[in-house]
Amino acid sequence: MTAWLIGLPTRTLSTGCTSAGECTTRESTFDYDGKGNPTVTVVEPNHPALKLTTTTAYGPFGVITSITKTDNAGRSRTDSREYNADQLYPTTTVNAANHRTVIVTHSGLGVPISTTDPNRFETTFRYDRFGRLRETNRSDGSFERITHTNLGTRQRTTTTVAGGGQTTELVDQLGRTRELRVTAFDGRTATTYTDHDPLGRGIWRTSRPALPGETPQYTVTLYDNRGRVTSVTAPDGAKVRHEYVNLETHTYDAKGVHSYTIDTVDGQADSRYEDDPNSATWLQTQFEYGPFGETTKITAPDKTAQTMHHDPRGRQTRLDDPSSGTTITTYNAFGAVASATDAENRTTTFTYDSLGRVETVTSPDGVATNIWDTADHGRGKLAQARSATGVTTRHTYNELSQAETTTWTIEGTPYEFRYGYDNIGRNNCITYPAIPGASGRLTVGHIYNSHGYLTQVKDGCEAGGAVYWAAEARNGTGQLERERLGNGAVSTRAYRPITGLLDRIVTTGPGTVGKVGEIAYDYDDNRNVRQRNDLVHQRDESYHHDTLNRLDGWSIQHTGVGQPVLNATYAYDSVGNLKTETVQRPNQPEENTAYRYAEDGAPPHALTSRDNDEYGYNRAGQQTSGPHRTVQYNTAGLPTVIDWRIRQGQPRQTAFAYDPSGARALKRDADQTTITVAGLFERRTPADTSGIEIHNLHNIVADGRVVAQVNRVQAASGGPVTNTWTWYLHADQQGSTTLTTQGNNQPTAQYYDPFGQRTDQTGKPLDNGRRDGPRQGYTGHEHDDEYGLIDMKGRIYDPAARRFLTPDPIQESVSSQSRNRYSYVENNPVTRTDPTGYLPQPHGLGNSLTQQRERFEIVGCALNPSPFQDCTALLNAIDDAGGPAYFSRTPTKIAVAATPGGDDDNSQVTIVEQAAVFRGSTSMESNDSKALWERAGRWLLDNFVQPIIVGGVEIALGGSTANTPKPGDRTYSRQTLFEHAINVVIAEAGIKIAGKTFAWAKGKLFNPGRAIDGAAMTIAGRSAGAGFGKAEMEQALAYANKEAKMIHILDKAGRGLDDLVKRAGGESAAIRNIVFSLADGSGLPAAGKFEVPRVVNEVNIIIRGWVGDGIPKIGTVIVPR
Repeated sequence: MTAWLIGLPTRTLSTGCTSAGECTTRESTFDYDGKGNPTVTVVEPNHPALKLTTTTAYGPFGVITSITKTDNAGRSRTDSREYNADQLYPTTTVNAANHRTVIVTHSGLGVPISTTDPNRFETTFRYDRFGRLRETNRSDGSFERITHTNLGTRQRTTTTVAGGGQTTELVDQLGRTRELRVTAFDGRTATTYTDHDPLGRGIWRTSRPALPGETPQYTVTLYDNRGRVTSVTAPDGAKVRHEYVNLETHTYDAKGVHSYTIDTVDGQADSRYEDDPNSATWLQTQFEYGPFGETTKITAPDKTAQTMHHDPRGRQTRLDDPSSGTTITTYNAFGAVASATDAENRTTTFTYDSLGRVETVTSPDGVATNIWDTADHGRGKLAQARSATGVTTRHTYNELSQAETTTWTIEGTPYEFRYGYDNIGRNNCITYPAIPGASGRLTVGHIYNSHGYLTQVKDGCEAGGAVYWAAEARNGTGQLERERLGNGAVSTRAYRPITGLLDRIVTTGPGTVGKVGEIAYDYDDNRNVRQRNDLVHQRDESYHHDTLNRLDGWSIQHTGVGQPVLNATYAYDSVGNLKTETVQRPNQPEENTAYRYAEDGAPPHALTSRDNDEYGYNRAGQQTSGPHRTVQYNTAGLPTVIDWRIRQGQPRQTAFAYDPSGARALKRDADQTTITVAGLFERRTPADTSGIEIHNLHNIVADGRVVAQVNRVQAASGGPVTNTWTWYLHADQQGSTTLTTQGNNQPTAQYYDPFGQRTDQTGKPLDNGRRDGPRQGYTGHEHDDEYGLIDMKGRIYDPAARRFLTPDPIQESVSSQSRNRYSYVENNPVTRTDPTGYLPQPHGLGNSLTQQRERFEIVGCALNPSPFQDCTALLNAIDDAGGPAYFSRTPTKIAVAATPGGDDDNSQVTIVEQAAVFRGSTSMESNDSKALWERAGRWLLDNFVQPIIVGGVEIALGGSTANTPKPGDRTYSRQTLFEHAINVVIAEAGIKIAGKTFAWAKGKLFNPGRAIDGAAMTIAGRSAGAGFGKAEMEQALAYANKEAKMIHILDKAGRGLDDLVKRAGGESAAIRNIVFSLADGSGLPAAGKFEVPRVVNEVNIIIRGWVGDGIPKIGTVIVPR
């Protein structure tokens, strides 16, 4: 390095330390050429196992010509580049496997005009004179055409793709997307509208895709002055809210459930607090970090801890997990895993090629191998693979490098899938494997419409042929609205227009059978399914979830029958261990099932007994024994042998083999052998083929699920196909098979309990037993019904125990419930699914919203003399009518006894315990009444179960006024004290109130109107003769127009309804909603439901209510805007 190059680092030492003084140092060295270009970089030069040397070579003009990475043993990987004569643009790139990509660059614009990959697949590009991309054309016929149009303040970019699809994006002057228009299934345009925060803090609101004539439905995001999200409100008003206090982030979900996270000064989670449904305390998950911010320990609410150790480069080398035990991992210098040893001391080692692709995997199961690049037109692609159990796959590719065939060889028999493509590169034909001994192969064609959407899946790849599945309608978001199956059965899906959430599925046919299925859904505010009504079979299911969204209640009731045929409750501990399950049925003893964990040294979250059933585990946390079964596993955690029996029946053994991807390929027991290929083909061969048919099942897939199963039957092994029949599968919102139809026959219904166990129509579990027809069941997974388990691909699930047999390898670190690695979808099985067995689908506002709030609903409410009484339905109505999105089910009552100071005693405040609101009670005194209220307010803040009060606050004052203040006392009028008390609770104590606020003493209402945070305003008339006069109405409406989004009026007398309605219609133009509540329902029917529509000044007014035996008459008037 020449002397004039100064200030270039030659060695860096980076040391990170924890607060406990644990330090780690990372070292790198650098060398340069005479021009100051870095030529050699060495990472961890003093750690042979970690050392990686990167050598960079340059051309005469300083462009990089090669980069070589070398480990301490001399193994190297080199990527190189060749340049044009100007040494400016690369013409060829060559990777470490000598795969060459050729690039032609526009010399004036500096953009590529063509690329040719190692398989000679060419892609060309065209631009306008500003260098903007106009066309992309590929060798397979696919293309994009792009046009740019200047609209003044906006820029429009339209992209048309091969097949007819078109997307138009409108961006504003700042380059932000304002509209996104996409060609929908039927050719209409679906538009997503986006508005941005005026201060540049992100998106303010974005709509669901809307077709012409539809009203855009927006999700609104609000921010604080630091750009942090404060709320996300869905189109139906469901809201998730965030508040920030120093390092704390408080979140309130759509049901108002509070959780919060405390961050470290580096922005990492230090601790997470979630509501505990079983107590007034918090569920706390704690996190600890290493010197460079790597996670070193996670402690769950039950104090079980997961600890991690890392090497100096930050890679995890040891995991001590309460479920899976200790796992030791080593790495090569290139960062890939070299070996992994689990708690059973089973070591798996990996080798890699020059591109870092896995070549061999050696484990106690055997040696698995991958061979790359050797297939024709397959450079960079997998050519062959062999699993440790001997199942092989072989891949071939056509001249365009598209997959042409994949052949699985299982126990010496090849099963080949062949793929065909149209002239724009779309898959339009699949040929299924040949049936051993039979002629002909099933072929399935894919048909697309002129807008690029798949419309049909049919028999045969040529014109004509029977249609297995046809999409007949989709909405603007692409959701399937109507499908027709090959036997004529039609399923129609209706979605709620505001949220796009599935409302019902109606299935008719086949033939003249008529309606065979209708399932209607309803949801709670957190998007959990709370109602699933099977209207054809008159079977209504209700679900209830706790504050952690865990299912804690399930009932079945036949439509129109008052008593449920089943009522089940579930109770969990702090980390989701199911502790008890109680089932009640009419005229039957109550069934109580106790679940126990961690017995006899088992992992703390591992189920060890369920009543009389017992379970055992190995050191890696894999369940090795269960009711009437034992299980052996491979190193991937999948069963290789299950020994089982049905109760006292003969012992059976089922053995398994897997293909190179880890998918099940072989299942064999004493009665039947099942070959499974790619999840699309099954061959079921009985052990004794004399007189027993062989079933060859072809799964037909459309819209992400199996929609039909074609069974080609052989009377004998190696014989011709003697019969063919087709089952059609109908699924619910989770993908569970609920109906199967065949030809014009009556359908077969299938039922499951919430956790996936097969049941009859009343919810009674079915006995185990192998099924001959389709085995797709719960959430679309295949059931092993003979021993009661479900193959969820990545893991095996036991629906009766409600648990996986092995720990989940992937977790959401901040959730307390994800610390339980055996639970199924964090105990929310009705709403969530696990398609792979590894990771449940997300849930909650922003990803799986599943409820439209019913804003205008019938209200029944006991509102007797005091407006402070519990009135849950009324609070629901206030919220549904547009009031605060977060509310308590009962008004928060603050009962205070206050005595101003007299001659012998100081002022005193006693806060009465309210179990649902406060943690305990207190009494305090002071000679300064105002200071006393401040102290009381702070006590409230510290002891509230939930520091956000919603749905109203009632502050009731009692005590004597006769005492004479003693000298030095500071005294205030009662009204001042009340106003100050409210201010303390709202402002000084930091408690926010959304909803109605009352202050009450000696029959007189103080502070009769108060709007907090612009959320709502409430006015109440106390005595029977008070009512509301014109002045009060005008004052209230004027106040609300300035401050409130909604005004709620309580009037015990119920007089002057017409006058109130007229005034509301004429004087509340700025108010979104008005709710009138009438205590005695004057002028309303004596009993039953009523609805009286009125129109006043073009304001739609619906008077609704419910009166009946034991319920005081009440009316609710909702004035929607």
